[in-house]
Amino acid sequence: MKAFAFEAGEALVEYEWDRVQTTCCLGTAACTGSFSSSIAKGGTVDIGSIPTGKKNLKVNLECSSDVDIQLFDLEDTSSFSDGKAIIAYCEDTSTDNCGALGNNDGSAESTTYYSRTYAYSGYEGVDGKAGYEWVKVSGVLNRELMMKAYGYAAGDAAITYEYVVYPLSTR
Repeated sequence: MKAFAFEAGEALVEYEWDRVQTTCCLGTAACTGSFSSSIAKGGTVDIGSIPTGKKNLKVNLECSSDVDIQLFDLEDTSSFSDGKAIIAYCEDTSTDNCGALGNNDGSAESTTYYSRTYAYSGYEGVDGKAGYEWVKVSGVLNRELMMKAYGYAAGDAAITYEYVVYPLSTR
């Protein structure tokens, strides 16, 4: 803040500054949230970008229709402008942006990517219920990500997430 005087004299300036120090902001408890998104059959929807610095990320997607989670590394656009797929089913592994996860038999799986463990429920869903999927990343995110959802059938998805804020001073 600066103050400019047009004449010599005294001035009293008072101000107040404050911010909320929640347990989430302090990194002592998980930050959580939820929202919903409509996904059209055959459509892909950006669920949201996920910045670096989030610790132990968990995202759940619940939809009564067959909707699949996709996850992309926004920092690697060397082959695909949308980023490199980490989780994404695809038909043609020679031309499509296939993820390291999402192309097995549909069961839960995990992989190490940039020294972090990424786990995925599998496209068959939790307990075999298509449309009920999760993603977990262990450790502090070191890549900027984009989560998307693809609709094999149209539906309204409920998304919940949880992570811990990892202080900049300890990264």
